[in-house]
Amino acid sequence: MGFDLLCCHVGFIAEEVPDLVATNGRKGMSAMDVVAVLTRVVQDQQKVIEEMGRKISRIESRLHEKELLTAVVLPFEERRAR
Repeated sequence: MGFDLLCCHVGFIAEEVPDLVATNGRKGMSAMDVVAVLTRVVQDQQKVIEEMGRKISRIESRLHEKELLTAVVLPFEERRAR
């Protein structure tokens, strides 16, 4: 995907965008279609971010449980070994 930097304008080059947002003949783009596609991408990314947050929370929980178990079991085993 390229960008047109002529005349101090920044934007997509219609020939290089997906068919979904290009107009017939690829001479332009529909701004509302671009907004719709970008909105959907952000929504999908938010779902991924939320799922990753849940996974991190579960991993942290498991790690904390193991740390507690280690703090209790290791001293007990060390005392038993003496």
